[in-house]
Amino acid sequence: MKIFVTGATGLVGAHTTLALLHAGHDVRLLVRNQAAAHSYFLAQGFDLKDFIVTDMLDKEAVKSGMQGCDAVVHMAAIVDLDARNAKRTQATNLQSIDSVIGSACELGIKKILYVSSMSIFYDFTQKMLTENSPLADVKDAYSLSKKLCEIRIRELQAQGKPIITTYPSAVFGPDDPKLAESNYAIVNFFENVLPLTTSGMQFIDARDIAIAHRLLIEGELGEDKTQERYILGGTYTPWADLGGFIEQAAGQKISKVKVPGAIFRLLGVLFDVARIFVPIKFPISKESMRIVTQLPPTTSDKLFAKTGMAFRPVEETLKDTIEWLRKAKHI
Repeated sequence: MKIFVTGATGLVGAHTTLALLHAGHDVRLLVRNQAAAHSYFLAQGFDLKDFIVTDMLDKEAVKSGMQGCDAVVHMAAIVDLDARNAKRTQATNLQSIDSVIGSACELGIKKILYVSSMSIFYDFTQKMLTENSPLADVKDAYSLSKKLCEIRIRELQAQGKPIITTYPSAVFGPDDPKLAESNYAIVNFFENVLPLTTSGMQFIDARDIAIAHRLLIEGELGEDKTQERYILGGTYTPWADLGGFIEQAAGQKISKVKVPGAIFRLLGVLFDVARIFVPIKFPISKESMRIVTQLPPTTSDKLFAKTGMAFRPVEETLKDTIEWLRKAKHI
């Protein structure tokens, strides 16, 4: 199968591309930096030659690059939490749906996989989140952009377009091309402190996401295209347990401190106010702090029933990720 891929130099995109390559598929990568992409995959044992070097919003170039492809995997997105850039973030991510997903639909490509985010479901009053949970009333620039994209994707699915949507939670994993925000959080735990608060973290291994994406692309679509939606939730881990798992995986102690959830949520409000006056890129906001302290668990049962796969243990993910962070001299 020839597969057109966007976002292949991010953590999820890189592992998804590797899973497709290891399964014998051909890939054509849409990139902005061909040298960096080639270097990464060469280090992983694949001397790739088929690149489309363009912006994902250049619909004419994107559509031309999809010619001859059997499937499309769209993982690229602008991740910007700055409220002042909200309109740009929304416009860019929405336009990418038209450029990439829209082009694939217009060309009649039979398999299209779009990677969304669990953030669109975050309703902190729910006990469990599933694919049938209502879309959340999100405010953060990035989360709102993903919600708007989701609405557009669902419109296309309702028209019978062959689109599969996945919703990853927080993603950890080794062999990270750019040190993703979630992996950087682990670095922060070592350099600073791990806060122990209410709720927990729902995270998944990038390699498990990759397996899920490969199996979904290779599998058969159901007759009802509106049901091709799969949560990739991973393992829900209370913060106190996460600290123990990290120490066990690292073979060393890390600093931990108990912080009431209310303090974190107040901090998020203060950061939101401060952003009105000064640029702050640190990912603390009212919404993100609610996620940290009030996150309900999710279930990936629908994915398991569809693919027969299971996620690897928390200990394995953290051990491999920390070993890679050390090897790459991030910690």
